[in-house]
Amino acid sequence: MAKYVYSLDNSQPMTVKITTNAAVVEGDILAITSGLVGPLTAADDNIIGIAMGDAASGAEASVLLINPMSVIRVPFAGSTKKTLAAADKFGTLFDWDATNKVLNLDDTTGGVFAVVNYVNEDATAGTGTADVVINAAKLWTA
Repeated sequence: MAKYVYSLDNSQPMTVKITTNAAVVEGDILAITSGLVGPLTAADDNIIGIAMGDAASGAEASVLLINPMSVIRVPFAGSTKKTLAAADKFGTLFDWDATNKVLNLDDTTGGVFAVVNYVNEDATAGTGTADVVINAAKLWTA
C-alpha cells in the first residue's frame, strides 16, 4: 500500500474523481490509460496518483494526484538484494512488483522509483519501507 508522505517542493496534493478500468484498493498506485485508472503494473507509464479508497471496476475512484516532487511511502521486498543502503538513494531507479504491490529491490530495468529515504525492517526477509519519488518520465504529467 502506498501512502503520500510530503512534497519536496512544499506543494499541496489534490484529489480528483476518475473512473476505473479495474478494481482498485485504497493505497494502490494508479496509472491512467485512455482516461481510466487502474493499479500500476511493472511496465506502466502514465502514473497519476494513489487510490484514496476502494472502487470497483467502472466506478469512480478518489485519486490523490502526484507529481515528480511527491514523496510516497511504499513497502519493498527483494530476494537477491534484501536491504537498501545510502548508495541506493537519489539515483537508482527500482521497478514495481505488481503482484505483491511492493518496490522490487531486484529489478532496476525500466525503473520507476527513486529512493529518498528508507527503513530496513527485516534484512533476513528482505522487507522494509522506502520513501520514493516517481521518475518524471513515468508520470502522466511528463
